[in-house]
Amino acid sequence: MAQRPAKARPAKDTRPGSLLTVRLEVDGMPRGRVALGIPFVEEDRTTWRCRYAITGLSETHRRYCCGVDAVQALILTLDLIPVLLEATEEAKQGLLTRLGEGAPWGFGRGLHDLDREPDPGVVP
Repeated sequence: MAQRPAKARPAKDTRPGSLLTVRLEVDGMPRGRVALGIPFVEEDRTTWRCRYAITGLSETHRRYCCGVDAVQALILTLDLIPVLLEATEEAKQGLLTRLGEGAPWGFGRGLHDLDREPDPGVVP
């Protein structure tokens, strides 16, 4: 009698949890949030991934950024978040804040400032 092949078990989810969650306000009232995951290495052992989620606003994003190491994956994620937030209707109407502050809402400024003139008093 031929043996049946063993059933494949789903791989155990070894992704780490959240690194942090940031609350956002719309017109002064708590509404949106940004959650960042802890960067983790992919099965290929060369690509690092950092998950993020933007929820509670006119646009929802649940994706990730990749890098060659954990730091790059995290920095790219922190640079992308203000770009995504700026595209929401709440930000376009000037209603989106975090702790009373507008763009870039306490996140990275790299990608966010690409289209702005540099401050002449700042050395790049």
